[in-house]
Amino acid sequence: MKPRGFRLPVFRLASTLVLFCPLAWGQQQPPNMTGLGTSGATHNITGYVKSEVNDEPISGARMRLMTLDNNVAHGAILSSPTGEFSFRGFPAGDYYIEVEKPDYEPARVRVTIATHGDLLLIHLRPSPPVRTNGSSNAGLTRSAAVPEKALDAYEKGVALLRAQSDYHGAIAQFERAIKSYPGYYEAYAQMGVAHDRLGDKASAEEALRKSIEMSSGKYAEPFFLLAEILNDESKFAEAEKLARQGTTAEGNSPRGHYELARALAGLKRDAEAEQSAVKAREITPDSPSVHLLLANIHRRLHNYQAVLQDLDAYLTLAPTGPASDQARALRQQVQKALQGEPN
Repeated sequence: MKPRGFRLPVFRLASTLVLFCPLAWGQQQPPNMTGLGTSGATHNITGYVKSEVNDEPISGARMRLMTLDNNVAHGAILSSPTGEFSFRGFPAGDYYIEVEKPDYEPARVRVTIATHGDLLLIHLRPSPPVRTNGSSNAGLTRSAAVPEKALDAYEKGVALLRAQSDYHGAIAQFERAIKSYPGYYEAYAQMGVAHDRLGDKASAEEALRKSIEMSSGKYAEPFFLLAEILNDESKFAEAEKLARQGTTAEGNSPRGHYELARALAGLKRDAEAEQSAVKAREITPDSPSVHLLLANIHRRLHNYQAVLQDLDAYLTLAPTGPASDQARALRQQVQKALQGEPN
């Protein structure tokens, strides 16, 4: 089973190893799978729900399995105290998994059920605080300049986007906010997120570029979101440019340095990618995905001692994650090679 869609990346650290892990701030599009499935056979979808901040399991997340035409394939279930979930007995094909949990942004993940499956790892992003009882909205950079009517529409859109996964409704509210306040670049950025959740990459890019334009490049969020999308599409040169612009606007963002490292790695500029990934690690040393990215970069740089350190760090942070067994296997291979044993 391979996830496709928003927020689930795949790193290839070796020809025999595929690690499913968060990019901490986004997802990478895995390759399409063809020729999978057996007529009449049924399969399971199993995995874990975790926080993208610290990789801790999330219990009690409400999950539904949906068909591509948005019919319910399986009613709501809750993730276990270890974050584990399972949908059992479904024919091979494409589905969506919808995940909701208070205080986290909802996720909608497309998955392909194959005849042989891997564990699916879904990471949820904590929701930023939203203005209540007239207090300031921490999610806005300049709420004092935003008219009340526009601010109310924006907050309704954020609630629809994060709590209800109503992406069409959220877009309508963001459009109302922009109509009331044409310079509302935060609303354009969130509209880009909603379009991306709907799979409309063209509209997502358009909204994010508009946010960048309206903010005169001073608002970092749309740079990172757009760099993430372009990295997922293997448009690494453009992703590099945007990630660099974003880190200029917000130089201490681990997300910006991470997306920059992804782009540079995609361009095979591994020494530069290492520098950016190390910066991301310095800011967020508890992010498992940063260590996995570094393991990939160090492997290509033939720095196998560093690969061992990266994998050790990952396994310390995520000892029971879906990728942990594969990480241990790779670690063993590298260690044998360093000891001069046959590979």
